[in-house]
Amino acid sequence: MKRHFWIVLAMLVLVPVLGRAPLGAQDFHANIEMTGVSLPTPMNGAIYTDGPRTRLEVDFQGMPIVLLLDSESGSQTMIMTAQRSYIQMPAGMAPVTAPPAREVDAENPCADEDITECVSLGSEVVNGYDARGWQFVSEGQPVTAWISTELDFPVRIETNDVTVNFSELSLDPVDAALFQIPEGFQPMQGLPFGG
Repeated sequence: MKRHFWIVLAMLVLVPVLGRAPLGAQDFHANIEMTGVSLPTPMNGAIYTDGPRTRLEVDFQGMPIVLLLDSESGSQTMIMTAQRSYIQMPAGMAPVTAPPAREVDAENPCADEDITECVSLGSEVVNGYDARGWQFVSEGQPVTAWISTELDFPVRIETNDVTVNFSELSLDPVDAALFQIPEGFQPMQGLPFGG
Protein backbone atom coordinates (compact mmCIF):
# COMPACT_ATOMS: atom_id res chain seq x y z
CA MET A 1 0.00 0.00 0.00
CA LYS A 2 2.87 2.42 0.74
CA ARG A 3 4.16 2.20 -2.85
CA HIS A 4 0.73 2.95 -4.32
CA PHE A 5 0.23 5.85 -1.92
CA TRP A 6 3.43 7.62 -2.96
CA ILE A 7 2.72 6.99 -6.66
CA VAL A 8 -0.68 8.60 -6.17
CA LEU A 9 0.72 11.67 -4.42
CA ALA A 10 3.38 12.09 -7.08
CA MET A 11 0.74 11.93 -9.80
CA LEU A 12 -1.55 14.36 -7.97
CA VAL A 13 1.15 16.98 -7.81
CA LEU A 14 3.32 16.43 -10.85
CA VAL A 15 0.86 15.31 -13.50
CA PRO A 16 -2.33 17.34 -13.04
CA VAL A 17 -0.54 20.66 -12.90
CA LEU A 18 2.05 19.77 -15.54
CA GLY A 19 4.83 20.48 -13.07
CA ARG A 20 3.37 23.91 -12.30
CA ALA A 21 0.84 25.42 -9.94
CA PRO A 22 -2.25 26.50 -11.89
CA LEU A 23 -2.95 29.99 -13.13
CA GLY A 24 0.01 31.86 -11.70
CA ALA A 25 -0.84 33.63 -8.45
CA GLN A 26 -4.60 33.39 -9.01
CA ASP A 27 -6.79 31.46 -6.56
CA PHE A 28 -8.17 28.24 -7.98
CA HIS A 29 -10.24 25.21 -6.92
CA ALA A 30 -11.36 22.05 -8.72
CA ASN A 31 -12.64 18.58 -8.00
CA ILE A 32 -10.46 15.75 -9.28
CA GLU A 33 -11.08 12.15 -10.25
CA MET A 34 -8.17 9.79 -10.90
CA THR A 35 -8.21 6.36 -12.51
CA GLY A 36 -5.49 4.17 -13.94
CA VAL A 37 -3.28 1.14 -13.71
CA SER A 38 -1.14 2.68 -10.93
CA LEU A 39 -4.19 3.08 -8.69
CA PRO A 40 -5.81 0.13 -6.91
CA THR A 41 -9.22 1.90 -7.06
CA PRO A 42 -10.51 5.16 -8.56
CA MET A 43 -9.64 8.15 -6.39
CA ASN A 44 -11.66 11.33 -5.91
CA GLY A 45 -10.67 14.56 -4.24
CA ALA A 46 -10.11 18.29 -4.61
CA ILE A 47 -7.27 20.68 -5.34
CA TYR A 48 -6.99 24.26 -4.07
CA THR A 49 -4.27 26.81 -4.75
CA ASP A 50 -3.53 30.46 -4.09
CA GLY A 51 -0.44 30.43 -6.32
CA PRO A 52 2.47 29.47 -4.08
CA ARG A 53 0.42 27.14 -1.87
CA THR A 54 -1.47 24.04 -2.96
CA ARG A 55 -3.82 21.79 -0.98
CA LEU A 56 -4.71 18.32 -2.26
CA GLU A 57 -7.53 16.36 -0.61
CA VAL A 58 -7.96 12.71 -1.53
CA ASP A 59 -9.71 9.66 -0.20
CA PHE A 60 -7.19 6.82 -0.43
CA GLN A 61 -8.91 3.46 0.09
CA GLY A 62 -11.28 4.97 2.65
CA MET A 63 -8.60 7.05 4.37
CA PRO A 64 -8.94 10.85 3.97
CA ILE A 65 -5.54 12.44 3.33
CA VAL A 66 -4.61 16.11 2.86
CA LEU A 67 -1.30 17.23 1.37
CA LEU A 68 -0.19 20.85 1.81
CA LEU A 69 2.56 22.16 -0.46
CA ASP A 70 4.26 25.56 -0.27
CA SER A 71 6.56 26.42 -3.19
CA GLU A 72 7.96 29.51 -1.44
CA SER A 73 9.15 27.70 1.71
CA GLY A 74 9.63 24.31 0.05
CA SER A 75 7.57 22.66 2.79
CA GLN A 76 5.30 19.65 2.43
CA THR A 77 2.83 18.53 5.10
CA MET A 78 0.72 15.37 4.96
CA ILE A 79 -2.34 15.46 7.23
CA MET A 80 -4.15 12.27 8.27
CA THR A 81 -7.54 13.66 9.24
CA ALA A 82 -8.95 10.48 10.80
CA GLN A 83 -5.89 10.17 13.09
CA ARG A 84 -5.84 13.95 13.77
CA SER A 85 -2.12 13.92 13.01
CA TYR A 86 0.35 15.26 10.46
CA ILE A 87 3.89 14.81 9.25
CA GLN A 88 6.03 17.63 7.84
CA MET A 89 8.70 16.94 5.24
CA PRO A 90 11.28 19.17 3.60
CA ALA A 91 11.13 19.50 -0.16
CA GLY A 92 12.71 16.50 -1.83
CA MET A 93 12.15 14.06 1.06
CA ALA A 94 9.00 12.60 -0.45
CA PRO A 95 8.58 11.93 -4.18
CA VAL A 96 6.38 15.02 -4.45
CA THR A 97 7.46 18.62 -4.80
CA ALA A 98 5.70 21.95 -4.59
CA PRO A 99 5.77 23.21 -8.19
CA PRO A 100 6.48 26.80 -9.24
CA ALA A 101 3.54 28.82 -10.57
CA ARG A 102 3.02 29.27 -14.33
CA GLU A 103 0.12 28.96 -16.75
CA VAL A 104 -0.23 26.47 -19.61
CA ASP A 105 -1.26 28.05 -22.92
CA ALA A 106 -4.26 26.15 -24.34
CA GLU A 107 -3.42 27.39 -27.84
CA ASN A 108 0.28 26.47 -27.73
CA PRO A 109 1.57 24.50 -24.71
CA CYS A 110 4.98 24.29 -26.42
CA ALA A 111 5.38 28.02 -25.70
CA ASP A 112 6.46 26.68 -22.28
CA GLU A 113 10.14 25.71 -22.58
CA ASP A 114 9.55 22.57 -20.45
CA ILE A 115 6.91 21.17 -22.86
CA THR A 116 8.01 19.77 -26.22
CA GLU A 117 6.78 17.76 -29.21
CA CYS A 118 3.27 19.27 -29.24
CA VAL A 119 0.67 17.71 -31.54
CA SER A 120 -2.78 19.31 -31.68
CA LEU A 121 -5.81 17.06 -31.26
CA GLY A 122 -8.31 19.81 -32.03
CA SER A 123 -11.12 21.29 -29.96
CA GLU A 124 -13.69 19.46 -27.87
CA VAL A 125 -15.92 19.99 -24.84
CA VAL A 126 -14.34 18.04 -21.96
CA ASN A 127 -15.88 17.87 -18.48
CA GLY A 128 -18.16 20.75 -19.50
CA TYR A 129 -15.36 23.08 -20.70
CA ASP A 130 -14.31 24.17 -24.18
CA ALA A 131 -10.84 22.69 -24.46
CA ARG A 132 -7.97 22.12 -26.87
CA GLY A 133 -6.45 18.66 -26.93
CA TRP A 134 -2.68 18.19 -27.11
CA GLN A 135 -0.18 15.36 -27.07
CA PHE A 136 3.24 16.45 -25.84
CA VAL A 137 6.21 15.61 -23.66
CA SER A 138 6.48 17.27 -20.24
CA GLU A 139 9.51 16.66 -18.02
CA GLY A 140 10.37 13.63 -20.14
CA GLN A 141 6.90 12.05 -19.86
CA PRO A 142 4.41 11.64 -22.74
CA VAL A 143 1.12 13.36 -21.86
CA THR A 144 -2.25 13.88 -23.51
CA ALA A 145 -4.04 16.92 -22.07
CA TRP A 146 -7.27 18.74 -22.75
CA ILE A 147 -6.67 22.35 -21.72
CA SER A 148 -9.51 24.80 -21.02
CA THR A 149 -9.36 27.66 -23.52
CA GLU A 150 -10.93 29.97 -20.91
CA LEU A 151 -8.71 29.08 -17.94
CA ASP A 152 -5.47 27.81 -19.55
CA PHE A 153 -5.67 24.85 -17.15
CA PRO A 154 -6.01 21.15 -17.99
CA VAL A 155 -9.47 19.65 -17.51
CA ARG A 156 -8.24 16.13 -18.38
CA ILE A 157 -4.74 14.66 -18.34
CA GLU A 158 -3.77 11.18 -19.49
CA THR A 159 -0.41 9.47 -19.04
CA ASN A 160 0.60 5.85 -19.47
CA ASP A 161 -0.46 5.14 -15.87
CA VAL A 162 -3.27 7.50 -14.89
CA THR A 163 -6.12 9.69 -16.12
CA VAL A 164 -7.01 12.78 -14.10
CA ASN A 165 -10.30 14.60 -14.72
CA PHE A 166 -10.96 18.08 -13.31
CA SER A 167 -14.49 19.37 -12.78
CA GLU A 168 -16.25 22.29 -11.12
CA LEU A 169 -13.27 24.59 -11.70
CA SER A 170 -13.55 27.85 -9.77
CA LEU A 171 -11.50 31.05 -9.64
CA ASP A 172 -13.23 32.21 -6.44
CA PRO A 173 -10.95 33.22 -3.54
CA VAL A 174 -9.58 30.28 -1.55
CA ASP A 175 -9.75 30.49 2.26
CA ALA A 176 -6.20 30.85 3.66
CA ALA A 177 -7.15 28.52 6.53
CA LEU A 178 -7.15 25.61 4.05
CA PHE A 179 -3.35 25.82 3.92
CA GLN A 180 -2.90 25.52 7.69
CA ILE A 181 -2.57 22.47 9.94
CA PRO A 182 -5.88 22.16 11.81
CA GLU A 183 -5.84 23.15 15.46
CA GLY A 184 -5.40 20.23 17.85
CA PHE A 185 -3.65 17.95 15.31
CA GLN A 186 -0.46 16.32 16.62
CA PRO A 187 2.83 15.67 14.79
CA MET A 188 3.48 12.06 13.80
CA GLN A 189 6.89 10.36 13.80
CA GLY A 190 7.62 8.28 10.69
CA LEU A 191 5.30 7.36 7.84
CA PRO A 192 1.76 6.19 8.65
CA PHE A 193 1.76 3.33 6.14
CA GLY A 194 3.41 -0.05 6.18
CA GLY A 195 5.29 -1.55 3.22
